[in-house]
Amino acid sequence: MHPRVLIVGTVPYNTKSTSRAFDAYFHYWEKENIAQIFSNTKKPCKGHCETLFQITDHRVLQRWMGKKVDTGVIYHYDELDTEWKDNDLELGNAKAEAAYKFGGKHTPLTHLLRGILWRKRFWCTEKLNNWLDDFKPECVFLAFSDDYFIPQIAMYVAKRYNVPIVSCIGDDYYFNVEKTLNPIYHLYKSTYKKLIDKVLAWPG
Repeated sequence: MHPRVLIVGTVPYNTKSTSRAFDAYFHYWEKENIAQIFSNTKKPCKGHCETLFQITDHRVLQRWMGKKVDTGVIYHYDELDTEWKDNDLELGNAKAEAAYKFGGKHTPLTHLLRGILWRKRFWCTEKLNNWLDDFKPECVFLAFSDDYFIPQIAMYVAKRYNVPIVSCIGDDYYFNVEKTLNPIYHLYKSTYKKLIDKVLAWPG
């Protein structure tokens, strides 16, 4: 039996999507020993995780606006469809879709704004902690992104259970530094690198 690994990444483990690279690491893992926290808006399909926990910008934003919504949704393997449907989104209004379109530009400003949006008290809920306690991760597998909240969640879980972090850096998120005078870029890059330094200093 393999150790219980929690994947923290934006896109759910699916062999037919951009997250198919996970299969290179976990193809022979028992699915009951793989779980994932992700932020993509789509409902996941059957991949290789026994259970998944979804937290999205839209639901976190609703909490910011004072709405009593549950920021986390739990999925179990047996409840999922076999195919990932492109139209299976949680979005239902023009304002939310416009916000996602703006956030999808991946600029220093959007990353800073998402960093403000993803307050720990909104995503670190009793529901998430109970889900984590049920799974009892023995290792965190961090699939890097440009945003703060993915490594922040990975660090939270690693500290909570005193387990190692294995980092998967698939792009120049850390080392790529642009030559620019834009103060927003340098604010984002310096704070992002400071966070990643903590991740890389954690045993793993």
